[in-house]
Amino acid sequence: MPTLLLRAMCALATAALTTTHALAQDVPVVPDTAAARYVGQRVTVEGLVATVKVATHRHTTFLNFRFPYPDHSFSAWIADTLASRFPAPAELERRRVRVTGVVWMQDGKWPAVTLERPEDLVILADPAR
Repeated sequence: MPTLLLRAMCALATAALTTTHALAQDVPVVPDTAAARYVGQRVTVEGLVATVKVATHRHTTFLNFRFPYPDHSFSAWIADTLASRFPAPAELERRRVRVTGVVWMQDGKWPAVTLERPEDLVILADPAR
């Protein structure tokens, strides 16, 4: 009986990993400058984090892409309650990253995503560092 249970658990784990991998492959990768075209869709946005702002009054960390706020092209939000799961803000500034999430419009002006899982933020290799 334990062997049957173990096999069932392994089968479920394999199915979950396969599904997660398949979903990750179906998410398009877009540049930060094109993110506004994908409002309401789950995408991976790639770009350079210009500045990181920890806004304690908003309980949020903002990753502003391309240029500092308010001239940024895109932003990724991390809630304070989740911030400890992500890299330190200093590690993200001036780094090329990919963030995955559903795009929405921040203040009706800028595209943004809200990051909820650490695996939705990937720091890319930077040949300049």
